[in-house]
Amino acid sequence: MKYLGVPLTDKPLHKDIWEPVLNKLTNNIHKWTNKALNLGGRLILTKTILQSIPIYMLSAIPAPASVMTNTRNIQRDFL
Repeated sequence: MKYLGVPLTDKPLHKDIWEPVLNKLTNNIHKWTNKALNLGGRLILTKTILQSIPIYMLSAIPAPASVMTNTRNIQRDFL
């Protein structure tokens, strides 16, 4: 069951719950790579958009370490 897009469960959370968030990060990056962005522009997009997308779900449920590593890798590769 979901409430406001966050799954409500009493079972241990696994990586599959976080796939939509990781996909959203990747989709945003694919949109931005077509534009000519300098380092400053990529830094601003990373701080404002890529770091704020997972915060909503992180406020409700903890993420596994592998998901946090994947989000950092996505952000690092874009920057």
